[in-house]
Amino acid sequence: MKAILEFKLPEEQDEFRVAVNGAAWQAVLQNLDQQMRGVVKHGDDPVEAEQAQRWRDVLHDLAEAAGAGIYE
Repeated sequence: MKAILEFKLPEEQDEFRVAVNGAAWQAVLQNLDQQMRGVVKHGDDPVEAEQAQRWRDVLHDLAEAAGAGIYE
């Protein structure tokens, strides 16, 4: 199976950039998630850990609602 995306450049430059940089943004979100996971798992401050977990939940909920899993 092949998928071909076509863009009319320069008119659709923004859309093209979003499509091309999707994997980079996924890596950014994965890194952010892992950093927050580290705070939750290994942090010394329970309040900070609770806040980090809340933000992780928000991040995952937003990604799921957009149909774009962080680790898919």
